[in-house]
Amino acid sequence: MIELNDISTQQDENRLAFLRYLSKRIVAIEQRILRYCTDGWEARGMAVLKDDVLRLVSASGRYDLFEPSQQLLPLEQMLGEHTVRGSLPDPQQGERMLAMTAAISASLAAHPASAQHSMHSDVARETHLLAKVPDAADAVETPQPMPAAIAPEAADDDAKPATTAARRVYHLSDRNLLAREIRQRLEVDGYEIESLETVDDLSELMTCMSPQVLLVGATHMSDLTAVGAARRDTQQRSQHQERIQMVAMAEQDSVQLRLLARRAGVDVLLFPPFSAAEVLRQLQTLSTPAAEEKFRVLIVEDDHAQAMFAQSVLANAGMHAQVEHDPLHVMESLRSLHPDLVLMDLHMPHINGLQLTALIREHPSFMHTPIVFLSGESDPEARTAAINAGGDDFLCKPIRPKHLIAAVRDRLRDMRAAEKPAT
Repeated sequence: MIELNDISTQQDENRLAFLRYLSKRIVAIEQRILRYCTDGWEARGMAVLKDDVLRLVSASGRYDLFEPSQQLLPLEQMLGEHTVRGSLPDPQQGERMLAMTAAISASLAAHPASAQHSMHSDVARETHLLAKVPDAADAVETPQPMPAAIAPEAADDDAKPATTAARRVYHLSDRNLLAREIRQRLEVDGYEIESLETVDDLSELMTCMSPQVLLVGATHMSDLTAVGAARRDTQQRSQHQERIQMVAMAEQDSVQLRLLARRAGVDVLLFPPFSAAEVLRQLQTLSTPAAEEKFRVLIVEDDHAQAMFAQSVLANAGMHAQVEHDPLHVMESLRSLHPDLVLMDLHMPHINGLQLTALIREHPSFMHTPIVFLSGESDPEARTAAINAGGDDFLCKPIRPKHLIAAVRDRLRDMRAAEKPAT
């Protein structure tokens, strides 16, 4: 029988592991921004950076790290605005981004749980110095800036990999030249890739954030069984049903290696000659069957930070989440999006959530669309009023991401089940 103390200890360990991971990711983001400020921005890389920050916002909330989550939101917003407009940051905006990441690094270094990792700030400063004078290895990993004249088209093209399911890849390798080339190709094509050298590092990272794909280099084929076990453990702990896929690279073809790969749960086994292009093609092939119509959620929220938080959480859970800040324009958004569910704030200017819900229910097309209230109002009477106005559920802020996802999914599944014809 699992004791509550054991669960609490495991949660604390996972949270500490994520804090270490988050500190490293902020350094990596800071380095990437500095590199773009020095060498020039390029639209595709900026869109990938924006998605990376968005994932960290959601994951930080999942571990109750609301301060870094809120600190990351303005950075994601700035990158997102440029991505939508097809524009590139100017030097002053680049400096603002660096100031944001520096503030987040300082906040993480001062976090009580990170006291034993105070060397992070020194690592960040060293990374800044190295980024200014990249060596040959860094040059392999750095995507070259695209001409400004074609930047808007590049931004539009980036919408293609954004629909790919396999966005986060953990690559177990010895960081050889091929591994660096793979990293460069995947980052340019819209993937977030983490390079790891040991199974222990991989297992620790998977306790705090699950990938979509595990990529095992040829020099780690002997670790395949351990990697498979780590994946099974992560899959069992995960709140998501999406299966973590595995791609392995074998130095030679043999019956023994094929059997080992099958037992470890490998989805694709590659043989020499290896190339980054072939690895990318296999990842794209793996993600294609998973494509299906996403749940559409309309978030009605006048507070920008709260709206972005809910949007990032639901988007990270595989839903299409659209925000409407002005409650007076909600009916227009409903007609254009035809959402499967509306996530409704209660207190808004001009018209409140109760009045807006009543208006929605009067429209024949949205009479049965689930409406879930998300509000900081704790008065029990407010919940009753929301349900009486036509709401299906009432959630209180602040809410943990996994609880928000679960509540929305439950309502969506009930709605889909009700739509199925009786047999």
